[in-house]
Amino acid sequence: MLTKAGRIIAIIMLSVFLTACGRSAEMVETPASIHLERGRNYKEVIEDFEDKGFTNIRTETIEDLVFGRSFRNGEVEQISVGGDIEYDSGVKVPADTEVIIRYHTFSQKSIDEAEAKKR
Repeated sequence: MLTKAGRIIAIIMLSVFLTACGRSAEMVETPASIHLERGRNYKEVIEDFEDKGFTNIRTETIEDLVFGRSFRNGEVEQISVGGDIEYDSGVKVPADTEVIIRYHTFSQKSIDEAEAKKR
């Protein structure tokens, strides 16, 4: 059985723990909507999200370009903000919301073929 002082300390510790768990995440605003970001270079788009305070940004490649015939390397095709691919600008979401930026790049096969032609 806890003494009175022990119970008070336990209550204080529990209160601190619950208060820390209940804190809301920092809120940030989405940058320009996908309609404005599509077609831009993925590195610039990453910078836009970082500048707004997003902390959970990852990229996925779409390896559909043919070396020597395509000029869209790094061009953004799709952005997902918390699973929403049709997000609007200025929407407040937690800073750790997952952002996935999908962009076009060359397939390894295309790069290998271009290197073989150089030899």
